[in-house]
Amino acid sequence: MMGHSCTNRTLVLFKFLHGFILLCMSTCLESAALRNLTLLENESDRLALLDFKKRITTDPFDVMSSWNHSIHFCNWVGVSCHRSTKRVLMLNLKSKKLVGSISPSVGNLTYLTGINLRYNNFHGEIPPEMGRLQSLQYLNLSHNSFGGKIPTNLSQCIQLKFLNLEINHIKGSIPNQLSSLLNLEDIWLYDNNLTGSIPPWIGNFSSLRTLDLVRNNLQGSIPNELGHITGLVQFSIGENNLSGIVPSSIYNISSIQMFNVVINHLHGELPPNLGTMLPNLIQLHFSGNKIRGNIPISLSNASRLQRLNLIHGSLPNGIGNLINLNILALDDNHLGGSVPLEIGKLKKLEQLYLDANEFSGSIPSSLGNMTSFLNLYMEFNSNNLTGTIPKMLMELSTLSISLDLSDNYLTGLMPFEVGDLVHLTELNVSRNNLLGEIPSTLASCTSLERLSLQGNKFEGMIPQSLKNLKGLEKLDISSNNLSGPIPKFIGKLGALKYLNLSYNDFEGELPKEALWWHLTTTSTFMPPKKTPFISRTTFPKSSSRTTYPKSSHPHSLQLHTTYCMSVLAEYGTRGQVSILGDVYSYGILLPEMFTGKRPTDDMFKGGLSIYQFVVMALPDHVMDIVYHSIILDLETDGDVNNDIVRERTPSRCNNGGSVKAKKLKECLVSVMQIGLFCCATSPREWMLIDAVVRKMSTIRDTYLKV
Repeated sequence: MMGHSCTNRTLVLFKFLHGFILLCMSTCLESAALRNLTLLENESDRLALLDFKKRITTDPFDVMSSWNHSIHFCNWVGVSCHRSTKRVLMLNLKSKKLVGSISPSVGNLTYLTGINLRYNNFHGEIPPEMGRLQSLQYLNLSHNSFGGKIPTNLSQCIQLKFLNLEINHIKGSIPNQLSSLLNLEDIWLYDNNLTGSIPPWIGNFSSLRTLDLVRNNLQGSIPNELGHITGLVQFSIGENNLSGIVPSSIYNISSIQMFNVVINHLHGELPPNLGTMLPNLIQLHFSGNKIRGNIPISLSNASRLQRLNLIHGSLPNGIGNLINLNILALDDNHLGGSVPLEIGKLKKLEQLYLDANEFSGSIPSSLGNMTSFLNLYMEFNSNNLTGTIPKMLMELSTLSISLDLSDNYLTGLMPFEVGDLVHLTELNVSRNNLLGEIPSTLASCTSLERLSLQGNKFEGMIPQSLKNLKGLEKLDISSNNLSGPIPKFIGKLGALKYLNLSYNDFEGELPKEALWWHLTTTSTFMPPKKTPFISRTTFPKSSSRTTYPKSSHPHSLQLHTTYCMSVLAEYGTRGQVSILGDVYSYGILLPEMFTGKRPTDDMFKGGLSIYQFVVMALPDHVMDIVYHSIILDLETDGDVNNDIVRERTPSRCNNGGSVKAKKLKECLVSVMQIGLFCCATSPREWMLIDAVVRKMSTIRDTYLKV
């Protein structure tokens, strides 16, 4: 019995030891398998990163040099890993100026939670393999050159919270498959080539804070479903082709801080209680639509408002309550009435755009209280601002960018205090009724680069003190009553690129200093009075009292309309345009002389050329692009009209002037069309020079017969 018991104990012990050994073996095998699996996965991450590196063609900061076999990939620049598993969690290569494309192998980084390639120059399409990154929460590919469509496979990245593809070349519609991304908090698709409509299912993204679809080609209406996003902070859909009305449900999202629907085809009316409905507004942009209604008085309750860009009506009396406003942009709208005195309460205002409206009355002196001012634009008001320029406005030494009061009916003297604008870069008071002498105190404005005083009634001589404006690039004092000799210091303003002295009573010679040799190829010189131009290197005595030294060498002269036509016709007959290359140059010269623009001007960027600039204006808007001194050639009752014929108010001409204006427009259209024919894309389309000469002569004769 005892032996049997001992045997049983031995058997139990044996079974226990056997089980323990098996357990240990199993654990060891399992552990080894896990280690092998981890090594395999880590190797997969390493190979995916190396494949990413292969697609980089330009690396100015030598970022990829650390991506080598001597360093563990978790220590490579831009790579972040999990501490224990050593799997790649984050790929952050923003602002490295890398050029290349994204390898599809990026889809093998299956533990990746974030990708940031912002501010590089990646191109090609976004690989659909990114849809395999099911842990991805952050994707920022903005400020690159990606093309193609948004991959539908991104719909599998169901944990994605941040999607930023702004400023690329992405096209197509927003894929409906992305409706599965219910965790999205920020959508940035600004400045692409997206088409189609705004998907209504975006209204299901209850966590969404930012929706930025600005500057695309989206069409259709704004979905009412977007009003379901109760936590939306930024609603930006401006600069598209959207139509219809803004759904009332959007106005009920009280959390909105930025509301931007500018430059669409929206209509309807602003809710009168807008400021109450959107109490957290910081920026409000409505212009460039057909939305009606005055600026709601309730906006005065939106105390956080900093930027305002609206449309119709007048400025409400409560505008002084917007104490945090730093930009008030109301330009190019239909605002009328006077500028309220209480606008001076906006002490934080840095930029004020009131130009191209219908304001009337005087400029409130309270603007002098705005000690943060950088920019002030009040030009082109159809009803026109009247009265004098407030002295307090000229004492704002903080004005450092621009003060533009042009194209109004301002009267009186230019305040002596203008000399306090010591930081100002541009001063434009052109086309008003300002009197007296040009203040010598302007010499204190040593930061001035552009000074425009044309089209007023200034008299006397050009102040000698202006010789201190060493950085002056543009000086236009044309169409005044200035007299005396042209100061020699003008020949020593080395930075000068544009000079217009025409339509004054100067006498004597132009400075013999090497002014014209310092002018760049984009320069323009407007001589006094109506001096005919015979050649580009010699100048005959003028019909006025001004003579020109033979050494003068301007790039081109913007002269009277009839002289321009004569010169260009004669230029062809003298055989100076005899080969196809010169035909093209002649075609460029025409729009140059009549628009005052140069092919190298800053405005001609992003594919816009002087050729396209003219094409878009013809025929109905030719007067909008013609240089204003050409308009001064318009005669009424046989004599040159003493009043400035303003480009934006043609109705001020009498009947004779209207006939002349119509004929002038027709002639200018014909001239511009000749220019376009001469510099067409295909040389086969270019006009023969003898045909050009005949047509230019005919246009000139037609104009002179009126």
